[in-house]
Amino acid sequence: MKNNLKNILYAFLVLFLFSCSKEKLSDINKDTSILNEEQLTPDLILNSGQATLAYGLGGDGARFTSLFVQYFHGHERQFAAYETYSISGTDVDNLWRFNLYGGGLEDIKQLINLAKSNGYLHYEGVGNIMMAYAIGASSDLWGDIPYTQAFMGAENTTPIFDNHTAIYDTIQSLLTRGIAQVTAADNSGLEVVNGDNIFDGDLTAWEAFAHSLKARNYLHLVNVNPSNASMAITEAAMGVMDNSGNAIFRFGSASTALGPWTQFMDQRGDITFDNNFDPSSGLDHQFNDTLLAMGDPRQVYYIDNTNATLGSFYYSGNEPFIMMSFAENKFIEAEAKFRTGDNAGAAAAHNDGVSASLDMVTGNIDATYMAAYGAETATSITLEKIMFQKHIAMFLQLESWTDWRRTGFPAITPNDGVGVPRSFLYPDSERLYNPENCPVTNTMLRKLFWDI
Repeated sequence: MKNNLKNILYAFLVLFLFSCSKEKLSDINKDTSILNEEQLTPDLILNSGQATLAYGLGGDGARFTSLFVQYFHGHERQFAAYETYSISGTDVDNLWRFNLYGGGLEDIKQLINLAKSNGYLHYEGVGNIMMAYAIGASSDLWGDIPYTQAFMGAENTTPIFDNHTAIYDTIQSLLTRGIAQVTAADNSGLEVVNGDNIFDGDLTAWEAFAHSLKARNYLHLVNVNPSNASMAITEAAMGVMDNSGNAIFRFGSASTALGPWTQFMDQRGDITFDNNFDPSSGLDHQFNDTLLAMGDPRQVYYIDNTNATLGSFYYSGNEPFIMMSFAENKFIEAEAKFRTGDNAGAAAAHNDGVSASLDMVTGNIDATYMAAYGAETATSITLEKIMFQKHIAMFLQLESWTDWRRTGFPAITPNDGVGVPRSFLYPDSERLYNPENCPVTNTMLRKLFWDI
């Protein structure tokens, strides 16, 4: 993947302008964005949307969810409180207001509108796939979210919140539409190349990404209807087929384009990967120790043991924000096949997922590790083994929290002795400026509809 630094720098200028805004929610719902269809071309809008979503979901979104599944400890300043789930609606306000509804989601909606009005079919298809990804990630954090009445500007500054189940229907419809559009002929003469920092305009890769997203979403719903496992298998078979097709947004190495993990570790670093951080409190997170005990070759890339801090895979400046990987697609296939009784297929997909992750993170498929942990058979494979290896492969990714909520694997002891969070609180700004529609919640133990 080529990193278009010029566009990334532009996108982060946009992000900076948004983050400096002091407008209240009723103002950012108005069409006052500097990204408007009369001034900008679709490539710039796409790039800004990708960068802003990656920065927000890979920043606050990933930090909170990774804390919940105990990849690390929070031990200083705000994260010392977050460690025991003392998280308020204010803490998620920037993610909601500036990275999502006042940022990336708005950009992608503008891209779709611009592409539709000008007949840019492939840009519209990419926009629909990006929108499906973004509202899917958002709804899996909060549940009910605005969609059908969102992005209407001054016409509606207090949108209704669409039901979480309806959002899932919308996501799959957007993906179906996006697949049809990126695979159809586009006679507009304007192809998706510049501005796409995920696939550089490779529409075959966008199609595969969309199928993997559909598979992920079907798998989320297996507790609601077990038949969704079969549909997940069908979609995964058309999904990401190797690491060259991974949906990854890479940040830049320049100071103005650093990724959210690098910026966080440089500027704050309120977390630690020391498993013996505070034994007196009963907190003993085993992730790092487990990798060390297993001789997992990814450990040195994930975690720097010298300082009990983040390792070079994410703490690198031009770090990846991983939206979908070949490894995840194989673990989706493994779980879905296990749930349908195809244990041999589940074992094979599990083993492929382990090797794909090793290759993505380390650049090598370690034979010793594969013999110990990537050689499952029809008689040895279990759901717990699939989810355990997926948990390792999905280090610091949003999906790990969703996997735990769906399956209960890996086993987690809550840091507060009460319960691990199962949803975000709604941001205070939305509760203040859209009180008639914003759901009233006062606990992060509230389960989403597929979390049963």
